[in-house]
Amino acid sequence: MRLAWAEGLALIFLFAADARVAGQIRRRLEEWLRYRTLPLHQIGGSSPEHLVEEVLQQLLGGGRIQRAPLWLDLLAAPGLNAWDAARTNLLARMNERRAAIERQVNAPLLIALPEADITKVRTIAPDLWHVRVHSLRLAADAVPQPEMQATVRVVQPEITWQATAQMPAPAIYADWRRLFALPDQRRINLDVGFQAFDAALERYDWQAASDFAFQVEEIARARVAHDASPQALRDLSISLNKVGDIAQALGRLEEAGRAYGEGLELRRRLLQTTGESPQALRDLSVSLNKVGGIAEALGRLEDAGRAYGEGLELRRRLLQTTGESPQALRDLSVSLEKVGGIAEALGRLDEANTLRAEANELRSTFSERYPELAATLNP
Repeated sequence: MRLAWAEGLALIFLFAADARVAGQIRRRLEEWLRYRTLPLHQIGGSSPEHLVEEVLQQLLGGGRIQRAPLWLDLLAAPGLNAWDAARTNLLARMNERRAAIERQVNAPLLIALPEADITKVRTIAPDLWHVRVHSLRLAADAVPQPEMQATVRVVQPEITWQATAQMPAPAIYADWRRLFALPDQRRINLDVGFQAFDAALERYDWQAASDFAFQVEEIARARVAHDASPQALRDLSISLNKVGDIAQALGRLEEAGRAYGEGLELRRRLLQTTGESPQALRDLSVSLNKVGGIAEALGRLEDAGRAYGEGLELRRRLLQTTGESPQALRDLSVSLEKVGGIAEALGRLDEANTLRAEANELRSTFSERYPELAATLNP
């Protein structure tokens, strides 16, 4: 498993028969993140009596959590009634507060639990289980022996942690740098730059991602200044989203908002120019969600609701136009969740429940028709 950069909460369950195995995974993850200049924030409870209160305070009681992964250790004393009851209670409370957690935690959240709790999680926290990115069962015989080179064996799927500094740079880096050095920018394929940016962001390689984002923006702006064709305008809007993505990843929300806002205006312009093609409608819905996400992160919930709501209407139209494709179903479920989350935050609970019920129906449809893609439904 690779902890890829992703927008929003990325929920991962780890089930361990032995806490030492989970501890080794945690230490490898800390090393992996250190090369990306990111910490691993460890959270948990001091006692079974205070577990729910302390964990929810750490998740929801402060500012919005951005990018740096969280490790929630719930492995204490499996089999002891007090801790087992506390874990059950916490999972139920987290399931109830799922929307609030998704709004507050814009980062991977790894939850380490006893292996015996696999069935319990599915029963007690079905909403959390449904939106998980991964769930891993760690084999008990993976515990390292003293003075031996440790290896971790994971029972389906396999997991490896490897530091960026120890990995060769992806070939796409060199491909883009070679293109960017060409004297004739007309020969430069910006798609290669977009791919290089995505690869850098996935690796938490902030410097490379920043370089690539501003390079593609520079070329895209020059092309629009020369010839503001629909393709040139779309390339610039994509470039601005990349600039916004890296700014958001680094916590520079105002800067991200400016980039996303300019990209949104370009996509409105393109829709007027080229007509309501499926691509133009989806591009606009993506930009609206990005603008809405920044507004939500900055506490401007009414602004976020308007942006998410407009995106939701576009995605309803896309579903009618394109049919129930995997992308159309996923996109609409994501928008329903976002609008529902804002409605809940503003106290409109009936509206939030209606939207979430519709999203759950779409998720069920998606999972039945495309079971191999069900993990992509994480909003």
